[in-house]
Parts: sequence; C-alpha cells; structure tokens
Amino acid sequence: MRSVARRMTLVVNAHRELDRRCRIQAKAAGMKVDDLTVADIAYHLITNRVISVFKNQLVHVKNGCISDDPERLPFVKVGTINYHTTGHHLDHYRSLRGTSKVEAVHSVLDRTFYSQRGIGMEVFDARLGWWLIGYNRRRLRALGKKLPPDTMPPKVCNCLFTYSLIYMYVIRYVSTMSHMGCVQTFQIGRLQQPALNPV
Repeated sequence: MRSVARRMTLVVNAHRELDRRCRIQAKAAGMKVDDLTVADIAYHLITNRVISVFKNQLVHVKNGCISDDPERLPFVKVGTINYHTTGHHLDHYRSLRGTSKVEAVHSVLDRTFYSQRGIGMEVFDARLGWWLIGYNRRRLRALGKKLPPDTMPPKVCNCLFTYSLIYMYVIRYVSTMSHMGCVQTFQIGRLQQPALNPV
C-alpha cells in the first residue's frame, strides 16, 4: 500500500515538473502564463483541485481500500455449503474486495424499503438506522464477533458500556482503598459503594 502511494506520488510530481517546465518555455516564448484556459499550452495538468483530490485518494490508498493488504487474505470464510445437495460440503468464502459488500447492502435495502410507501422522512431515517445497525451486527456476528442482540438500541449499549466502566472503577477504587484501610464497603444491589470510616 505504501509502495502504491509512493508510485502515485512520483507520477504526480513528474507531471508537476512537466507543468513547471512548460510554463517556463511558454514565458520564454512570450506567451501568457497567467489567467490560462484549458486550451492554452501552458495550462497546468496538475491543478490545485487535482492536488486536493489526489490527497483524498492517498488516504484511501494508505488505508488499504484500493489494494489488498499483504498481511491479510482478500477473502474470509463465512461457512460451508452443501454442493448441489450431494452431501459434499464445500467451504464458502466472501470476498473483501470491490463493491460486493455495498451491492449486498443495496439489494437487501431494495427488498426491505421499496415496498413501503407513505412514511415520513423521520420514520424512514429511524427505520433505516435501526436496519443498518441490525445488518452490521448480523454480519459481524457471522464472522465470530461478540455483539449485543439486534433488538438492543445503541443508546442502551452505550449506557451499559458506561455502567460497566463505572462499576469497574468503583470496584477498583473500593479494593484499593480497603487495602489501605481507608474505607469500609457496603453492598447495594450488585454495586459496591464506599463508605468512609469515621476518624
């Protein structure tokens, strides 16, 4: 990926150098070099807009969106299939390349949402968001990731995550302070709450 980004940068820099030389030659020949149009000989091939687009593309190249990661296979095993119901089970792989993931999402979206008519934008957005969360969770679960159930909204997940962090912090605090002899603990429900010793 880095080598692809390096080669792309070399090509852009070579064209920028050609643009610079062309401008020098046009100026030496007495041609205009300011306020150029596309038809002018000294018009730059690599404009500021091209540089801006190129920088955005480099981000995708460096993140491995365009070429395969040499440390990872370009496909993942998602299960097995029974070959023409013969009893011979073959490994089923899904490609990590290209637009296949996007096309799969769009085909499911077509079936799910195009049949519904007459719903408002807010309801549509809410249903679409809920559907995307469930879709992503099902895909990740199929790849062996541990996730909350599809019916659990993100806000509840965030609250449970926050509660678990607070719970871990309080337990750590209480155990640290009790080892130092600073606090006694009493239990409310499951959460250990510190109580200061009267001095």
